[in-house]
Amino acid sequence: MDRIDRWDKAYAKFSEALGWWVPGSLLMVAMLWVTGNVMGRYIFRQPLRGMREYVGVMLLVMTLIFLPHGWYGRAYITIDVVLSRFNPKGKVFWWFQFVYLLLACAFAGLLLASGVHQLIYTINTHQLAGQPGMYMPFWPWIAVIPIGFFLLAIRLAFDVIHTIRTGEPALPRERPPIN
Repeated sequence: MDRIDRWDKAYAKFSEALGWWVPGSLLMVAMLWVTGNVMGRYIFRQPLRGMREYVGVMLLVMTLIFLPHGWYGRAYITIDVVLSRFNPKGKVFWWFQFVYLLLACAFAGLLLASGVHQLIYTINTHQLAGQPGMYMPFWPWIAVIPIGFFLLAIRLAFDVIHTIRTGEPALPRERPPIN
């Protein structure tokens, strides 16, 4: 086992911990927040301010933080119709997977660059989010976009390196065990 394999396994453990604990905690907070909003609306006739914005931002954070672990665990729908046409041991399958990974890496890089640009713009313009009477800075939530796509780009880069080094597609791989 060389250095890149150790980094890959360490990053897989990191993304699994991050991908389960952060979204799980935010989901629990969002459920409590929605319950509080329903109680406030129907019992006390006073809904919570900014509930829709905060829950929407929590969903964004949950999705983007889970992306690297979801990619590593192959928790997505593959293109089974296309992949079934290729021999899994053949070179066409390898090239198809390799080009697929390169395109996914380029797309993640493009979204990362766009997220950084939006973050810089948001910080420079001092944008605020929320409803009247409950404003908060908007840049911490925008910062999640480049962070999530940076973590995904690292995961995709490890898959590209694996595909080049072994000559086998990096897809599918079993989920790593939790240690």
